[in-house]
Amino acid sequence: MPEPEAALADVSKTLFVCLLSRARETRRADAIIRDDKAVEIVEESGVDFRPYRSPGWAQVATAVRTDLIDRRLRWILAQREGAPVANLGAGLCTRSFRVREGWSRWLDVDLPEVEPLWMRWIGATERRSFLPASLATTRWLEEVPAGPEPPVFIAEGSLIYLRRAEVARLLDAIARRFPGSDLLVEAVGRLATRLVALNGAIARTGARFEWGVSSIAELAEWAPRLEFVDECFYLDEHPRRWGPFRWLDVVPELRRQMKVGHLRVRAPSP
Repeated sequence: MPEPEAALADVSKTLFVCLLSRARETRRADAIIRDDKAVEIVEESGVDFRPYRSPGWAQVATAVRTDLIDRRLRWILAQREGAPVANLGAGLCTRSFRVREGWSRWLDVDLPEVEPLWMRWIGATERRSFLPASLATTRWLEEVPAGPEPPVFIAEGSLIYLRRAEVARLLDAIARRFPGSDLLVEAVGRLATRLVALNGAIARTGARFEWGVSSIAELAEWAPRLEFVDECFYLDEHPRRWGPFRWLDVVPELRRQMKVGHLRVRAPSP
């Protein structure tokens, strides 16, 4: 039987990097997040995770990113209970196990090559499903489930691997089709696009960051109807866990390299 990762291309292999980081973080006494499902998958998958082990600072970054998105998603769903969630470039994201309430349907979107692993370790239910599609296209948006509220889109560790023009086209398509929807988006700064090799686990997959922005607010300029809500910078969170890297926070350009932002699609005028 072939190894589980044998059919995955470079970007898809990064799903193992994120999964392992969440599992390792969960095992810590001072863990930023608790992801028991990630631990279960790592322990039972049979994958050799040694090539996917991130350095300590990158594990903290993944944990902070996960926590920020989890918290903001819960906040949105508390206001718009029943909204469907579309998780873009989901990989083996286990967020639907951590954020269990508030959403009506959960759709994990990723490349067809990811689907067998997702079905094996995440699994479809009446409310959770997988959609095989490339984010470089937009036709799959027709499959986003309807709900009593506009959907919430999550783009964590995914859009940075697309070309800038592809991201702009996707954001524009979402904004045109889903007025009132929310988008939680991870992005990096322009400097970080040139320093991806600092995380050897990502570099070994062959994936590369295609674009960077100094603020998530710039993404709102890529598509009409999008508006910027706010953003959070990783280095502002859990300073003790960053070790010497926490001092990068005093340099504005470095502080803004890793971030998660909240965008909203303006509803049509009455």
